[in-house]
Amino acid sequence: LHLAARYANYEGSGGVWAGKFGGDWQLNDQVRFRATWSRDTRAGSLSERFDTQTGGTNITDPLLPNEPPYIAATTIGGNPNIRPEISETVTAGIVFQPQWAEGLSFSFDVYDISVEDAISQLGGVQIVERCYLRGVTDLCDLIRRIDVGTPFINQIFNLFINVAETQTSGVDFEASYNRQVDWLGGGAER
Repeated sequence: LHLAARYANYEGSGGVWAGKFGGDWQLNDQVRFRATWSRDTRAGSLSERFDTQTGGTNITDPLLPNEPPYIAATTIGGNPNIRPEISETVTAGIVFQPQWAEGLSFSFDVYDISVEDAISQLGGVQIVERCYLRGVTDLCDLIRRIDVGTPFINQIFNLFINVAETQTSGVDFEASYNRQVDWLGGGAER
């Protein structure tokens, strides 16, 4: 059995628990079953929290459909307010080591990984589209418009943010064969 727990207190984003529970069961000399559940965390890196650079984004403005695409100034970079990512991972599998072939091993595992508050950047175009075409109002706070003469977008803040959730699942198959060789004279005595 495997059991672990950890509490981390990240400066700027608070404390969070992580842990793992799992086990291996050797059925016989050839077959082993294994399974693990874990809750893992990752705080934003210094770059994801503090680095900043500027650039431009070529956009088609949904609020100005008759205007040609134009370039909006873009601030790209860190966000000191991002929360730690929290993931839950479940894996289960079997390992087969046949007696008739010493050193040969096969493993088959299934996994399911779900990450809440994943840290990511969307890009200037996605921020504009999700704000105005999909109604994600939190993203509208990352857009500044000027109203002097024409209401063009003046600034887009393409910062690292916590996106809702990301998930993946699948299978992993591995085959390996380990055998001692002495191709380069490895069998010599010392």
